[in-house]
Amino acid sequence: MGKKRVCVVGGGPADLAAAVEGARLGLSIDLFERSKIGKGCAFTGD
Repeated sequence: MGKKRVCVVGGGPADLAAAVEGARLGLSIDLFERSKIGKGCAFTGD
């Protein structure tokens, strides 16, 4: 059985946290975002 793959849709703070946690657990992460990674008030002040 191969490495488990997870698809994260979105690049906001919660999505990035989910991707990092999945990677920490040894999962292969595919991250999809149509605009900038890290959007949202935590990164841009919007």
